[in-house]
Amino acid sequence: MPAYIISLKEARRIALRSQGLADKRAPFGSGKQGALLAIEHLGYIQLDSISVIERAHHHALWSRVPDYAPDHLIALHDQDRAVFEYWSHAASYLPMRDYRYTLRRKRDFATGDGHWHDSSPELDDAMRRTLARLRKSGPLQLKDFESPKKKPKAGWGSHKIEKKALHEL
Repeated sequence: MPAYIISLKEARRIALRSQGLADKRAPFGSGKQGALLAIEHLGYIQLDSISVIERAHHHALWSRVPDYAPDHLIALHDQDRAVFEYWSHAASYLPMRDYRYTLRRKRDFATGDGHWHDSSPELDDAMRRTLARLRKSGPLQLKDFESPKKKPKAGWGSHKIEKKALHEL
């Protein structure tokens, strides 16, 4: 296959157009259907808890669907079942058409063959304690769990063991 050389300006234009951000027109249409088409085109919309004006995943849809409203995403998930929540590479809404691609990983987790973190006696114990506490107390936030202070590390090592346990569970 021959190599193609493009300018930085052309590369930017291609990247913006492929993400549905190049034109002022609505590349995915409008309303709830436009939001679904945007999610299908992009492959997923990452859920984000950061909220300045609104949670960040809504901004991703507002920038592509002019009349988008948060109720559209709620309806696509809760009523239409057109999208589902899943931890893809991060917590995300994915189009239902891709659900089948998550089944193998889900089966691996169900049989204990798939883990986000390397298993260890410390993690296994934290998972037992965390699950027992959730069963006793009901829904809790991570801040409700107390962990012994550890020397800070980079990456996942800097998180409470209960955070790892919750991801595994």
